[in-house]
Amino acid sequence: MSSKALPRRAPRHDGFTLIEVLIVLLLSLGIIATITQIYRATGKTLQSLKGPQKEWYLMQSLRGQTAALLLPPNMPDLILRGDGSQLFLPTWKSRANGNDGKPVLVRYTIDSANRRITYQETPLPAWWYTQGTLAATLQLAQNMQASADLTLLGGIEDARFSYLAKAEEFNSSGAWLNNWSSPTPPQLIKLSFNRSGRDYDFWLETQNLAN
Repeated sequence: MSSKALPRRAPRHDGFTLIEVLIVLLLSLGIIATITQIYRATGKTLQSLKGPQKEWYLMQSLRGQTAALLLPPNMPDLILRGDGSQLFLPTWKSRANGNDGKPVLVRYTIDSANRRITYQETPLPAWWYTQGTLAATLQLAQNMQASADLTLLGGIEDARFSYLAKAEEFNSSGAWLNNWSSPTPPQLIKLSFNRSGRDYDFWLETQNLAN
């Protein structure tokens, strides 16, 4: 009696299917493309600023302070906020003292009437790390109003701040906002202006971009 050999079942290997691998690869490429666009835009700005020193120093100051945000959880009113013409932020980095001094609350203002960008800062007092109150935060804002403003850049036109919640929406013009008041900071801030017939775009990453 003859017996026929039964076909052997192909062994099954645990692992990812080709479709799963392709999906992960496409998602990864999308993220890399977004990050690459941001850094290309920043790189173009850096390249264009090799000559104009005042623009360079303004961008370096802004980028350093937005990257060093201070957002105390017990001070819910002490947050990054702004609109098209001004930007408030608490930061570890003082323009005057760098990282060596006290943390500060700073304000950048676009003074369109006088075609300039001005800067003010006031040190955060000892209560910044204790339970703060709205009254204390308002007092800090009054101190800011009373402080002298420093002109960082003159002769500007068409200047404005705008805010982007998520970096992956970098290319979506409708995602850029003219105002920001959320306790969670935007991932990107843009300062645009024209000076001496030349257009500038400063891309400012916050610490929230890495989260």
